[in-house]
Amino acid sequence: MSTLKVDTIQGKTTAGTVAMPSGMVVQVLSTTKLDDHYQSSSTSYTDVTGVTLTISPKFSTSKVLVTVSGAYGVDTTSRIALFNIVRDSTNIGLPSTVQTYTSSRTLYNNGPDQLHQLHFEFLDSPATTSATTYKLQMRIHSSGILYLGTRNGDDARQGTTLTLMEIKQ
Repeated sequence: MSTLKVDTIQGKTTAGTVAMPSGMVVQVLSTTKLDDHYQSSSTSYTDVTGVTLTISPKFSTSKVLVTVSGAYGVDTTSRIALFNIVRDSTNIGLPSTVQTYTSSRTLYNNGPDQLHQLHFEFLDSPATTSATTYKLQMRIHSSGILYLGTRNGDDARQGTTLTLMEIKQ
């Protein structure tokens, strides 16, 4: 059984909708890739199948907190794993100064067949109420295979989760 406790209820606006104060979570969407892993030897970004969500923000001023959580591994030593969050066709969460290995999340791996935790977030401002698609992309910086959700030995699988949280401003 659930219990709902409320301190204050906001009145309706003239448009008949319930007014929400700033900072309130409007909606949360989440998907988890559980049953299979993804791997790529590409040095160009590839879309990770099953790690995509579409949200239609309720307010054009809302921010969307994008969270990616999972695990990754590579099959050889001294490799850099690069992960990007993409909103529609725009990479987000990138530093303003582009470097050789610039991405939403760049991680260095110094040993083969290790499993590393992957977690990063970005607070996005899509400035729209239209359907907006967020997805995860990944690449390896040079030769080798980059695994998402497992390691080279494929004996330690973990889910990869993408969560979108609309926050009213």
